[in-house]
Amino acid sequence: MKTILILGQTFSGKTNIFNNLAAPTGQQKHYPGSPLKLNVGQIKFGGQKYHLVEAPGINTLIPTSENETIALNLILKLQPDKIIFTLNEKNLENSVLILIQLAELNIPFIVNYQAPSAAEQEYIFEQTKLAHIFNTPVIISTPTKEPRRREIQKALDSAHKPRWVGSYSKTIEKIIQDFSERFKFSGQPEQKISWRFICLMLLLGNKNIYHWIRRAYPPPVCDELLAYAAEKYAIAHSFTIANRWESLSRSLFSEIWQKEQRGGAKLSHFFEEYSLRFFWDLLIAAVAVFSIFAFVHFVGGRLLVYLFYDELFGKYLAPFITYLFVSIFGNNLFTDFFVGQYGLLTTGAAYAFTILLPIMGSFLLIYSFLENTGYIHRLGLTCHRLLRLFGLSGNSLSPLLFSCCKIAALNRSAHLTTRREQNIQLLLFIFFIPCVSQLVIISNLLSIIQFQHALIFGGVMLLQASLILGLHSLLRTQPPVNYSSKITPLHFPDCGKILATAGAYLYWYLRNITPLILGASVFLFAAHSAGLLELFRVWTAPLIQTFLNLPEAFTDSVALGLFRKDLGAISLYDLANNGMLNSIQVLVSLLFISLSLPCLGFLGELARQKGWLKALLIFSFSTIYAFTIAAIVNKILHI
Repeated sequence: MKTILILGQTFSGKTNIFNNLAAPTGQQKHYPGSPLKLNVGQIKFGGQKYHLVEAPGINTLIPTSENETIALNLILKLQPDKIIFTLNEKNLENSVLILIQLAELNIPFIVNYQAPSAAEQEYIFEQTKLAHIFNTPVIISTPTKEPRRREIQKALDSAHKPRWVGSYSKTIEKIIQDFSERFKFSGQPEQKISWRFICLMLLLGNKNIYHWIRRAYPPPVCDELLAYAAEKYAIAHSFTIANRWESLSRSLFSEIWQKEQRGGAKLSHFFEEYSLRFFWDLLIAAVAVFSIFAFVHFVGGRLLVYLFYDELFGKYLAPFITYLFVSIFGNNLFTDFFVGQYGLLTTGAAYAFTILLPIMGSFLLIYSFLENTGYIHRLGLTCHRLLRLFGLSGNSLSPLLFSCCKIAALNRSAHLTTRREQNIQLLLFIFFIPCVSQLVIISNLLSIIQFQHALIFGGVMLLQASLILGLHSLLRTQPPVNYSSKITPLHFPDCGKILATAGAYLYWYLRNITPLILGASVFLFAAHSAGLLELFRVWTAPLIQTFLNLPEAFTDSVALGLFRKDLGAISLYDLANNGMLNSIQVLVSLLFISLSLPCLGFLGELARQKGWLKALLIFSFSTIYAFTIAAIVNKILHI
């Protein structure tokens, strides 16, 4: 079976490419003689099956570490038919050096460039130049758009022999030419790597090549190769070759990537000087975080939601769409599916596009602003001091900020490097952090109940944080969470790039989050049509009335909370305003709504990451836990 090898530096997107291509055949296997595990799988395209292997992260093909030794051994042993090379903006010059070495292999390869968001971009990338210089297809991925499987397969199919770049001294080129001419008919049938590469490795005195030659060739050929090497390469050429590679990579780098110039130097320098000073960095970070949520709350949660949901949709679109469907199709199940109580348009699309989209849009706009100025990395470094108390790191800041929609936050947390960080964030999302729209309703409800009951609610929620902190203490036997951030210079904001980045994030939201919300709407409609919601009310009403001392109407708030927690909270607010709930009942109902699993969209994202069995178990546990805490508080307050 033919082989495709994925190469690249650490955290350059290798695993994303592997998961994209190998699912669901991917698995991990130990590399012989090493504790290191490799991702292996299979892929089929063009009527041909390929063995897919992801090599460990490298900085060069000339081994200086265990990872690089294993990567070179994989090339020599597997003799891959094609190579996928991944790179990002973190270490570009080094990536060009690897590309030069890959070209010497003479194996067809493609390049996947993991570009930063437009707001974070420091270099202008010349894609066509890179493709032309090395005669290789180039794919660009972004934080909001990973390359599709078909796009990668098309690039692999069009990949041909790469172009050698530059040349060495006349002496070295003569040795390479003589070596290739003498041994070109001695190679094994499965040998894919060029004699030119083998010769360069011998000139560099690479031990891996010597070991491979002894294993790959019969004694006569092996002895001749090593004897020829000992005779011709008595003079060390390694410094000359390495120096040539370094100067060539520097020259090509300046052609392919150009530093971007920005204005506002004086203002940027002022913030750059103070944003990493003790106390000032905390003060600036506090102002930045407060500004984010204040902007999202007032601009997105109030102004834009009022304009889009209350005015545009509530007064004009909803009546018109309902009238249109009833006039054309009549009052039937089909009409209810689109414009009924749980209709796809009047509930699902309305929430996704007129409530959550304005909230997410306002957040993504200010988040893109922080990325564009370069401050988001400094904010992560400052917040790392607090987050590490919870077993998290500065990497967790982005998902926590995205908690204005907890579906988006959970989606972002999947990219965290450790399972412990992912699990702790999951606990925070379920038991401690409300979404922005839910927080608005909670604050309104707390303002209409007795002060001591509001304090009890705050105390119970803080207890959740303490429990999560205690859980982290139990997990301290695990390796500590490391965090290192690339502290980029602060820049004056570029409005065009901020809008472009916010637009890209909104596309990500529409592609990933909206289907989950619409799916939850369809599920609720099906449950309502089949009578399951009514059955749910009948079953849960005695429990709610007996243990929580709440009216039967509270089951409607629970049902709406399954779709979106803020809708459940709004229903709860209506019950309180209509005098159906007293202060204690508002507190008890708030605890149940706040501590149970966020919503069906969140459940869908959780199932996508961990599987339906684990997602349903977490859903069941959180529901039982929320009910128990609410019942205990209710019982204590009625003693």
